[in-house]
Amino acid sequence: REHPEGGSTDVGDVSWVVPQISLLVTTAPTGTPWHSWPVVACGGMSIGHKGLIYAAKALALTMVDLFESKELRMAMREEFDKKKGDYIYKALLPEGPPPVPEE
Repeated sequence: REHPEGGSTDVGDVSWVVPQISLLVTTAPTGTPWHSWPVVACGGMSIGHKGLIYAAKALALTMVDLFESKELRMAMREEFDKKKGDYIYKALLPEGPPPVPEE
């Protein structure tokens, strides 16, 4: 696509420490602008409910597979470690609580 849709997620930091998977499902018609009232409306309609149920089933069954298969968990960890290599992630934010500004 010439202009792919972008987005952000709060798992960025975590994904450098442990394997992470994600799932995208359809919950609104193609072309619906995100962060708009049509998307919110679709969440209360059958298209939103179907997407939610599909995602919930897929995630639940994936977790069952992971809980039941030590080999699968080990393979995921091996792939993660291989792709990450020697890179050590350091968060941009400093450790500890944020400094309290002086007034």
